[in-house]
Amino acid sequence: MPEPLAPASGLQRSTVWAMAGIILLIFATAVGYRSLHPNLLTPLPPPGENATHAPSDTNERVLALMQQLQVNPDDVPALLGLTEYFLHLNDWKSAERFARRAARVKSDDMKPHYLLSMALHGLGQNEEAAASLEQALQIREEAALRYSLAILYAYYLNDKQKAIAQLRRGLTDPALPGRLKADMEEELTKLEK
Repeated sequence: MPEPLAPASGLQRSTVWAMAGIILLIFATAVGYRSLHPNLLTPLPPPGENATHAPSDTNERVLALMQQLQVNPDDVPALLGLTEYFLHLNDWKSAERFARRAARVKSDDMKPHYLLSMALHGLGQNEEAAASLEQALQIREEAALRYSLAILYAYYLNDKQKAIAQLRRGLTDPALPGRLKADMEEELTKLEK
């Protein structure tokens, strides 16, 4: 007959609790990561069924945009669609390539310059991103662009004076939405301290 287990010592109990805490931390981290990246896992269709979920639709859309570019390499809506697709995937280099092409073809449109700034920021090229946002603002004045530019200057280019100037200029917009105005005022207060 096996011997009964001896009561756990204090050291054994604390080790068990520590292990349980570590396991709980790993689980919470995994759940948190999964909630921040919902497209991490795409369910497969049951065997024998045809896949008709969004990734297939997305692939077809990207293929259609690529085909449009084969017909017309300067098709700005296709270039912008591919830019946005690659930005969504955090494929900054591909997004930059398509955004640059769109900005070259339609230099008087704010959107290619704005999207280019996002790709450049993703690549860590923040000076170029700021220059691209400046170009977008020359085409169309928009407080949201000024806010983005202020954030770039303040936190990525360490130029608080330029950031403050962008926020002040953006706050002069009479059509400034309430939430954006509050965010800009809060940021301005932080930077002026």
